[in-house]
Amino acid sequence: MANNPITYPTSNLTWQILNHANEHDYAVGAYNCYNNDGIMALIHAAECKRSAAIIQLFP
Repeated sequence: MANNPITYPTSNLTWQILNHANEHDYAVGAYNCYNNDGIMALIHAAECKRSAAIIQLFP
């Protein structure tokens, strides 16, 4: 993987997760959620698998 020359504040949790994934060669899934049920299901699945996930909200 190429090194990312861009730096972000260490308080940016999303950047921390993506940077860790980049350094350790794994992906973080991003999922479109259309309603509260989808959001809750994604959170539950990510917690059960102890995995990061990005919630994308559909307008």
